[in-house]
Amino acid sequence: MSFCSNQRFNATNCDLCNNEENDLGIYRATCTVKTNMTAICECLRPYFPLNGKCQSAMRTTGLGWPVTILVIQAILKLYNVVYAVWIMRLKGYNKSARCQFKFNLVVYGALCVAIMEMLRLLSFSDPNYYIDAVPDRFTSTITELSNALVMVCLCVLYVSFNRTVQSQCASGKKPSRNWAKNTVIGLAAVGAGATIIKDYVVLIVNLAAGNSYESLVYLVFNAISVVSMASLFIFLTVEVRTFYNTLTMFSETFNDRASQAQTIHRIDELQSLINRYFYPAIACGFLTLLIVLLYSFCTADLSAASYILSWTFIHFAQSVTTLLMLFILEGKAVPTFSCRSCVPDCKKNYDKSTQDDGA
Repeated sequence: MSFCSNQRFNATNCDLCNNEENDLGIYRATCTVKTNMTAICECLRPYFPLNGKCQSAMRTTGLGWPVTILVIQAILKLYNVVYAVWIMRLKGYNKSARCQFKFNLVVYGALCVAIMEMLRLLSFSDPNYYIDAVPDRFTSTITELSNALVMVCLCVLYVSFNRTVQSQCASGKKPSRNWAKNTVIGLAAVGAGATIIKDYVVLIVNLAAGNSYESLVYLVFNAISVVSMASLFIFLTVEVRTFYNTLTMFSETFNDRASQAQTIHRIDELQSLINRYFYPAIACGFLTLLIVLLYSFCTADLSAASYILSWTFIHFAQSVTTLLMLFILEGKAVPTFSCRSCVPDCKKNYDKSTQDDGA
């Protein structure tokens, strides 16, 4: 037995090894006969040995501390959802048109983040495959969709930030970087597509050729997702650094002109967004990717507690990354979101002017 796998238990025969299929067509366990009187059952992820059967991780550890962790995670994700909705209202309402709502890139980015976090909250309805009545396919699909939306959100965030930087640095002629935008869109599309269709390709392959190619298919699609995500993070790091240098060079051309004070202030704010939020967001993304790799190769199979703690760190890193993305979408060096600011300023001003007119 290797260090990274504590999922085996001895049985008198393979009939005692509950190797029935779940609704994804994946067996809970495999059985290897050693002699006529003994066999070895190996539980397959995400199931672990408990009283001679393969059970979900939370059934193995109990509900005590995992539930506390889930509540904290749910609060963080709910906060991100509320924050994203607030950004949509803040950036979508047109102050000059009596609060008419219009979609723009920032609104689309906040909407993407809100959907992503709501899907993660929805996946908590069956935490770690604890409830047998909830199909495993449901939780798996929700998780894969939320993971795919991470790359989509990063793509929208980049395009939005790119447009903001170019609008600040445009002086008669806009610099063109369509190739960079197309590269980001391409990487996001490949990674998100591979993440979404992975389980369905496995089902098709299993129906056509049996289970012999299942591990290979998962390996290929997981590799595509990881490479696409890592490449996206690396490319975004390079691009963000390019944005920073572009803003610095442009601000130096009129740094002594008082008439451009507002533009200089906005450029300084964009540079603060890069240093305070963009770089940490990418670092958190790399950290999440590292934890996922450790989860895939070792910690997911080490024990039930290790499985739950791995997902705990993944969810926490995802929540922090999402929060940093929301800071960037708000566009302020110091975030201004609070529960008291849930009503956009244009709505407050419009209501105030209506009351004054009535008086």
